[in-house]
Amino acid sequence: MSCQQRRIQIVARLDNSLEAAEELGLDRHLDACDSCSRFHAEQSALQSLLVEGAPELEPPARLWIRIQNQIDLVHPAVEAETRPAWLDWLALPAWKPAWAALGLMLVLSLPLFTLQESVDSAALAELNAFHIDAKENPFLSEVIAPVDGNPFENLGGLK
Repeated sequence: MSCQQRRIQIVARLDNSLEAAEELGLDRHLDACDSCSRFHAEQSALQSLLVEGAPELEPPARLWIRIQNQIDLVHPAVEAETRPAWLDWLALPAWKPAWAALGLMLVLSLPLFTLQESVDSAALAELNAFHIDAKENPFLSEVIAPVDGNPFENLGGLK
């Protein structure tokens, strides 16, 4: 194995991610190779400096506020009070079949309402045509021909 590959193993050993069999081979190589031994010593010193010598830093409070503001811009908080509780109850999975049935019923009943409207309009048109074209319509008799006296006298009925 080359020194470059061994240096990768050295870093893995310092991270405690090297297996036991690989550690034995690495130890033998470090005993024989001065370059890799120096690299191991440098990396060990660097790691101990980073782990032990670095002070714990607390970020300033304004940094956390800026971070929170940026998060709120991307993902605005949803308040629980913006939505009534009964909507949560209606959104339960158990209601899904009922909502589907209601939607299907509305879609299927739509033609019935439009058909009823067309039947009603046809019946009204027929009724209007009958009344307008009727010769015996006393209310239109003045429009057609002025009548002197009572227009209902000629209809018979009670006297």
